[in-house]
Amino acid sequence: MTDIRTIRGRLIPALFILLLSVPVKAQFRTGDYIALTAAAAAGVILYNNDAAVNRKFMSYQNTFSDHLSAGAEVFGSKYVLGAGFLGLYGFSAFTGNGGLKDTSVLAIKSFAVTGAVTYSLKVLFHRHRPSENTDPYKFSGPSFKIDNLSLPSGHTAFAFSTAKIFNDLYGDIKFLPYLTYSAAALTGLSRIYEGEHWASDVLAGAVIGYCSAVLILKSNRSDRILVHPDIKQDRTGLNLVVSF
Repeated sequence: MTDIRTIRGRLIPALFILLLSVPVKAQFRTGDYIALTAAAAAGVILYNNDAAVNRKFMSYQNTFSDHLSAGAEVFGSKYVLGAGFLGLYGFSAFTGNGGLKDTSVLAIKSFAVTGAVTYSLKVLFHRHRPSENTDPYKFSGPSFKIDNLSLPSGHTAFAFSTAKIFNDLYGDIKFLPYLTYSAAALTGLSRIYEGEHWASDVLAGAVIGYCSAVLILKSNRSDRILVHPDIKQDRTGLNLVVSF
């Protein structure tokens, strides 16, 4: 007999993927909603086959794939991307490059929004990682503990957020969309391959990253989203202010 925790586990991820567009309804074009609908359908399918998908990925492990996975994972690292964006901002300020400064500010804003949404959902669901548990429907949330943070994939979210920002700003550069979205996709696949996330975690992360970037790009002229440094003796970080 199926218990209530199992039912909750099977419903929540599909529902939150469908609801991702609600806060930014006015920001999306028709094509974006078609993509979100397709992602929601794919999320339901993946979620109900997470264990089988992960077993398949794990069966392809070899030395070449290990190196490829390790390299792809860097593209979604919050530490690498965060340091890179701040460095880009500092360089643009030092050189007086206004265009580069605007790019770095948008990237930092998208990074902050993506991180806030991702972490909020992680502590809400507390889904157990496949490397620690064979049951894809095991949840322990909500809780502020730092373990069992599988859903959604943060690496994938940051990777797709970055890809969307740079493609919208520099999409006229030949092959850039193919390179950035391929790198983002490989980042997501590497998280499945490494046993850090279920396939549906990765899809959820991709949707969150993409939607966060769309929100930032569309609100760029309205100052509805502000990000500023928070530097104190005991901590250093970013403050995120969203006006509705």
